[in-house]
Amino acid sequence: MLYPPTPSYQPGPPDPTQHSQDSTDPPSHEEDLDEYDANTALQFPGLRNLCDEGQPILYRTMTMYWEREAHLFQGFTPAEITDIEQHFSETMVRIQFSINPSLQQPDNPLSIVNFRKEIETICEERFGLTFHGGLSEHGQQLLGTPIQRTALAWAVPRRGYLFLRDISVVMLYQYAGVLSNGLSYHQLEYRNRSKLPPADILCALRALGATDAIVQSYSRMSGAHGPRDHWAAIGCVNWPTEGNYRFRLVFPSQTMAETVYANYRLHAAGTNRLDQVPPSMKLHPLRDLSWDNPSSTFFHPLSLSATKLVATKVRIGPLPTPADILEALHGSQLPSPDVDIIDDYATLTFDSPSLAAFLWNASGPHGTTRLY
Repeated sequence: MLYPPTPSYQPGPPDPTQHSQDSTDPPSHEEDLDEYDANTALQFPGLRNLCDEGQPILYRTMTMYWEREAHLFQGFTPAEITDIEQHFSETMVRIQFSINPSLQQPDNPLSIVNFRKEIETICEERFGLTFHGGLSEHGQQLLGTPIQRTALAWAVPRRGYLFLRDISVVMLYQYAGVLSNGLSYHQLEYRNRSKLPPADILCALRALGATDAIVQSYSRMSGAHGPRDHWAAIGCVNWPTEGNYRFRLVFPSQTMAETVYANYRLHAAGTNRLDQVPPSMKLHPLRDLSWDNPSSTFFHPLSLSATKLVATKVRIGPLPTPADILEALHGSQLPSPDVDIIDDYATLTFDSPSLAAFLWNASGPHGTTRLY
């Protein structure tokens, strides 16, 4: 098998004899899988469901992919639980369900719509999670806006999939960068050439201002090696693609995502270096979003609400070094703008659109938009 498999159902507690065949490592579920630790007063929302629900069937060659899935469920103090729920309550999110291509048979394709009632029932019975108006069909997906905003409801998509009776389905937070879906911009892109375990990822993110984050697969991870499936969250952490460990990070709110990214920018620039954040770890906005440095917020450059903001910005580059960028700015004879340098490009934000328009019209050659 050349690509990570979609998880298959294994009801009840995992069979320890199977794991001993596949790996010499101790089982990833040696923990007692309780959602509350009386010794530390920490809570682990969703962890008990990991045991009750059953585990993926491990493939001999894929043990590393599934290694220590329970470690995705980190512990939180009561104050942290309250913070997660407060942030989650203010966020517009949708949860999406779909079927991975690797499970589809050409002569008998499956439709996610046929599993709507079962998904709704399992979400309610297993997690206490229900959706406004139920799940709605959107192409090959089912979408639902969660009613409950508890820490457990927030953690439901943490594994990246949901076991039904006869099949596992993808379960993720919907991508937040689409202009028309009205979702909060509560996600970041993660890249790292080095592997970090879930606890170290969360430690770095907490140093940057997060309380929690959920690892989430891109829509196409397997590429030429097999069906273009969503991966399980633990597979994204354990298994590199294109030379990097790469996935999306989902936060309880846009405010938290913006705080993390603003602090990461300061860390990366050397202004506020954090020992808990490894040098190999890179964070970026979603591919469809831009970053407004003066306000430390994300915006969609094609949004009508961002029209005035976009009019104050000009992007210049590529230039070899930040020093070259600054030298070019000094030669423009314009009032000093806010300068946001990322790699070999700089986004300039002026106090008024007229200054940005003057620089844009006086420069060249350039593309059709000021930001891309």
